[in-house]
Amino acid sequence: MRFLFLLSQDVESSASAGRYFPIAKELAQRGHDIVILGLHPNFRLLSKRVMSTGRIKIWYVAPMHVIKTKTRKIYYPFYLQILVIVRATLALVLATLRSPADLIYVCKPHPMNGLAGFIASRVKGIPLIVDCDDYEAQNNRFHNSLEQWVVKKFEKWLLAKAHYITVHTLVLRAHFVSEGLDPDRIIYLPHGIDTSRFNADNLSPEEIVSLQDALNLAGKKVIAYIGSFSRVTHALDILLEAFEKVRAELPDAILLLVGRGEDYDWVKQQIRHRGIEQFVRVCEWVPPDRVFLYYKLAHVAVDPVYDNVAARCSLSLKIFDSWACNIPLITTDVGDRRRILGEPPAGLVVPPNDSNALGAGILTVLKDQTYAALLAERGQQRVEIFRWARLIEIVEEISCRAVRKAMKWKKGSQNCELPKEL
Repeated sequence: MRFLFLLSQDVESSASAGRYFPIAKELAQRGHDIVILGLHPNFRLLSKRVMSTGRIKIWYVAPMHVIKTKTRKIYYPFYLQILVIVRATLALVLATLRSPADLIYVCKPHPMNGLAGFIASRVKGIPLIVDCDDYEAQNNRFHNSLEQWVVKKFEKWLLAKAHYITVHTLVLRAHFVSEGLDPDRIIYLPHGIDTSRFNADNLSPEEIVSLQDALNLAGKKVIAYIGSFSRVTHALDILLEAFEKVRAELPDAILLLVGRGEDYDWVKQQIRHRGIEQFVRVCEWVPPDRVFLYYKLAHVAVDPVYDNVAARCSLSLKIFDSWACNIPLITTDVGDRRRILGEPPAGLVVPPNDSNALGAGILTVLKDQTYAALLAERGQQRVEIFRWARLIEIVEEISCRAVRKAMKWKKGSQNCELPKEL
């Protein structure tokens, strides 16, 4: 089958690296052909806009609606952003119409890739699947309420037009059902783990020691936050408060922050304001294949989020990354998180918006090595359940259903066999 993936970002962005590109890789492994049309945050600087790897072709067609540096996510002024979005939408529409496909997979229901997917689906007479890994109307920063209203209305309209919708949390599924969408078309597809990206054989002990020395972490207790510097859902202020409480009991504790985002400068300012610069290591964004290296420096990974609509509908990739890296995890009791950890839980769950609870949880894991090892072991057991090589059967099944219905394929057509069980 020929899949056409439409992205509103590049393949190294967190959602693409943790979800969309692994899905594409697994489909390619199973004999499908994949074309990924995407937008790039630094489009003008790209030396190569078309790339191929195996059965996957990646083609960047226009700039993304934000600019990304190694540390920051920069939004265009409102009116300039409108022009960028219009250009990106037109480029994606034209590229989508020119790309042969049996099925279109819109990765995030954004206006640029969403409108392109809808138009091409109707023109070509092929199915449209839309994947939601966030509630977009709540999980982004908007210039004004009108912009947010437009995104909300577009998201609902596009999902109503899709043949199938895949969602990564049951909370998000329940929300869409409450909005009047057909529950039979909404398929639960949790985040997965690309085990090849977290292969320890790709790292040398020398690399880990070298980075540890560069960051002066030898003999320290390292608490790692690896992800977006954005306070829309991520409770970075709660984390900094909790870290101060941890240091009061464990003076050798170090907070390792790795990532980028629109609140990068705010985070640096807060660290200076609290007078903890020498105890915090702030590192810039690293490519997906280097994330493993930073987790290996940590004694515990943290996933602090607020208890708001955006966080309840989302699910952090940090959970799955820490499992893959065999690092004990502390997460927040918001949305699907407690359920996704299983029973007994493959992580310590603390109440949201509570720096005392988060600090106490961190201290528990850092002080009790037996408990920390138990959490890491449980996480390793969850890796097998959430491997993309296993979850990809869900994508194949709904894709085959959609294509058979739209194209009236005969049951049992070549390259379109349903898995024996979901």
